[in-house]
Amino acid sequence: MQRRLLICILLVNVSLISTSAFMLVDVIEKKEKAKEIATINECSMFLFSTLEALAFERGRTNVVLTSKTPLSEANRIFITERRRQVDTSLSDGINRLASLNPEEAENLKKQHNQLKQLRSNADVQASLNLADRDISFRTTWFNESTLIIFHIKQVIEEMEKPTSELGFFDFYHHFQLDCVEFRLFSGSSASTLTSVVNQGKKLSPGEYENFIEYRSKADYIWSGIEKSVFDINRAELTEKKDRVYNDYYKTYRPFQKEVLQKAMNGSATSSDAARLADLSVKAFDSIFELIREVNRETVRSVDALESRAEEQLERAMLQFFLAVGFALFTLVYFRVRLFAPLERIIGALKSIVDGRPVIPLEEELKRKDEIGLLTQGVKMLYTSLKETQKLKAQNEKLATQDCLTGLYNRQMLEQEVVKLIAHAERYEESLAMILFDLDHFKKVNDTWGHPIGDEVLIQTAQTVKKVIRSADHFFRIGGEEFLVLMPHTNIIEAESAAEKIRVAMETARHPIAGHVTASLGVSEKKAEEDFLSWYKRTDEMLYRAKKLGRNRVVCYIPKLAPVASMNVEWRDEWNSGEATIDSQHKVLVNLASEYFYYALQPETDRKMIISLMVNLVGEIVKHFESEEQILEEIGYPDVKEHERIHKTLLAKAAKLQEDYVAEKISSFAFCSFFIDDIITNHMIHDDQEFFYYTQKRAE
Repeated sequence: MQRRLLICILLVNVSLISTSAFMLVDVIEKKEKAKEIATINECSMFLFSTLEALAFERGRTNVVLTSKTPLSEANRIFITERRRQVDTSLSDGINRLASLNPEEAENLKKQHNQLKQLRSNADVQASLNLADRDISFRTTWFNESTLIIFHIKQVIEEMEKPTSELGFFDFYHHFQLDCVEFRLFSGSSASTLTSVVNQGKKLSPGEYENFIEYRSKADYIWSGIEKSVFDINRAELTEKKDRVYNDYYKTYRPFQKEVLQKAMNGSATSSDAARLADLSVKAFDSIFELIREVNRETVRSVDALESRAEEQLERAMLQFFLAVGFALFTLVYFRVRLFAPLERIIGALKSIVDGRPVIPLEEELKRKDEIGLLTQGVKMLYTSLKETQKLKAQNEKLATQDCLTGLYNRQMLEQEVVKLIAHAERYEESLAMILFDLDHFKKVNDTWGHPIGDEVLIQTAQTVKKVIRSADHFFRIGGEEFLVLMPHTNIIEAESAAEKIRVAMETARHPIAGHVTASLGVSEKKAEEDFLSWYKRTDEMLYRAKKLGRNRVVCYIPKLAPVASMNVEWRDEWNSGEATIDSQHKVLVNLASEYFYYALQPETDRKMIISLMVNLVGEIVKHFESEEQILEEIGYPDVKEHERIHKTLLAKAAKLQEDYVAEKISSFAFCSFFIDDIITNHMIHDDQEFFYYTQKRAE
């Protein structure tokens, strides 16, 4: 139920967030589109301004190139001002075009440089008398400057294409381009007539055809401009259109018609040309005033578009964040108020089923709703089961644990030994048993009473626990009899562990009963041997320990002892580089192997083992003395510490030898001492410390 409810909530939230995200993306795209249109419009403004100035520059320069006299001051100022406007506007336009169309921006840069070169050539020609000028250059100037003008117009048209879906911008943009075309064609006709008049010659048929063609195209475009102004129906735009009509059609065109008649018969004068130029400036300026008014209308529309996009973006973002906030709120609310408490309650139920402790449900218990009622039911169930488990645990503990010592009892032994034997046989691992009881324990009870005897038993359990491993299993199987099962332990390791128990018992002292020793029997389980047979063998060793005088360890040694497994072989990495030390080490290893061989044979006479042990200890003494002398000679800095280690080892060897002679330990104890203490800890570890000095001396 929780999962289905969570899925339902997630689906609703995902739906809300997806819808809000879709709207947000759509609005962002619109805002970016509005921003792009604003950039296009700004770029167009600069390019329209470029066309305005370049058209005037083209016409006036064309007139100057056909003038009989060099460049006048008035024309120079006029052309210079228009050039400055062209350069400034075109540079600004190129900078903005770079973000829209980098390739086209580079093309405009190249054309701007070509225009500058063309101007330079025009200035050279204008500075000459008419007779000295290159007649063909005027045509070159007019044609190439016209190409640049039309290329800029084409760039403006190309920029408008991505915005074609916005009707108002497309319409205004085309209107401005129509005004530009009207200006170009009307300016071309004016320039053609003015240049002919300025030269003082008669208008040729070809020039007349060009004049009429340009003027007809301008008139045709003007009719479209008037219709567009009517459709827009804005007073400011109508006023600008009427001014163009007045300046061009009512003022300039009548005088142009009059001058045209004179030019056709060759009677036009230079004053007519000057008058045409003056009237054309006013008329053509009014055309660009109309373009600028349309652009202002475009800017207002674009600003409104951006403003609407900004408002829509704010609303979309608000809606999106509200949707996300609602989603987070519902998830957190249901998580905190429903899902999390349910998970804790379910977790508590699972813990109850698995028998594990239950986490506190204090917050859930405080609630007055269904969650609170459910939690109270869980608490009652847990309390009931806990009491049941407590009673069960107590019963199980009484059945498997010794009430006095806290150790496992015989019943637990019967359960555990089956598992341990099965595991050892499955993985072919060794398993050892130590069986011991307290010496003269009846005398303790008879002398001090059973309460003191119980204290001794408790002390015994505590003492033995301290010296055995945590992996070992410790049982009290009756009276003063104890048993230890040791996994992963062979007979030699078990004998060493039993000796530790014996020593611990021997040194422990009860405040009233005094020292109470123990006799121990040790054996290792044979392959496929059942527990009863194994136990009997160990019990026999315990019985033998008591017969031999108590307070001792007796191990079961099979008739066919694994002699080969105790053979010690010399290894090359033990070489110190000092010949005397290495040869003595090899002698010790060989003597140890000989001792191990005879010590592990059940039929070997004890006197022979004692003789081998005495001989081996004697060789250890000689070797230590020789080694200490050599280390003194080579300047080993830790020689004193090494001597201290030697003394400790010799003392332990002497004690083991003494205990074996007194039949307190078996021959295995000395085997373990030589392997663990002499070879592993001393020869392989301690002696490695001076190898650097001995090997350096050998070099």
